[in-house]
Amino acid sequence: MLYSMTGYGLCRTSIDQLQYLTEVKTLNSRTPDIRIKLPSSFRELEPEIRKLIQQTTVRGKVDFSISLEGASTEEHYSLNHKMLQDYHTQLQEFAKSRGINFSDPITSLVRLPNIYSATQLQLDDRLRESLLGSTRQALELLQEYRKTEGEATYHFLDGQIKKIKELKLEADKLDPHRIEKIRSRIHKNLKSLGNELTVDQNRLEQELIYYIEKIDYSEESQRLDQHCDYFEQVLHNQDETKGRKLNFISQEIGREINTMGSKAQDAPVQKVVVNMKDELEKIKEQLANIL
Repeated sequence: MLYSMTGYGLCRTSIDQLQYLTEVKTLNSRTPDIRIKLPSSFRELEPEIRKLIQQTTVRGKVDFSISLEGASTEEHYSLNHKMLQDYHTQLQEFAKSRGINFSDPITSLVRLPNIYSATQLQLDDRLRESLLGSTRQALELLQEYRKTEGEATYHFLDGQIKKIKELKLEADKLDPHRIEKIRSRIHKNLKSLGNELTVDQNRLEQELIYYIEKIDYSEESQRLDQHCDYFEQVLHNQDETKGRKLNFISQEIGREINTMGSKAQDAPVQKVVVNMKDELEKIKEQLANIL
């Protein structure tokens, strides 16, 4: 199981004929970074909401907000019926006294001052539970999104680590030919000097053995196998938060690949090493977004 740090969740809740939007967005981040935006009337909910977010998201950048749909402030407006009635009565009386035909111009009445009254949102127990419920639902939708993204990344990482293992086997097959080519090249260079140089064959073989041991990457190849196997083991386990561990393992994989490249001294092997580095970089890019 793998979860992405990128996700989105949105929940609409209707309470007392008002539509509330609960929205949560997450992006990748090395450390937890939670930003909560609430109407000032709901500020007392922040600790409970923050706790729910921390339990769900674990780490990453989180932007959370609760707002009234279609409203730019925390106030909502209702028609002031008494004021409307007063305006209507006075206009009727004025029209009658002046002999003017008055035909209930409602569109004009609703534009008069103080027709609408602003009501501050009040956080009662019912509203509190509804908003916390919508928060949980938005976080559940967020986790669904992150899980779907994580599954796609899981299959990608599994394929990439297999490619590195295949390339490593290719490098192992080239290794005996690499050693023989290096040995032959040294002998050829020595022969090109002709009679100008007297060579002690025993000493030459000793130096060759020492040199070949220095460029031998069999230990690195073995450790690379172990790191790749461990990467697969962690990738396949049921732990939901494995991004950091996989990242540490990928760093160890990179060290072994780099050492193999520095010891190779052979174009075909170095070409394979470059391909392994390329596949590893693709892994690292994806791991930056894994929980």
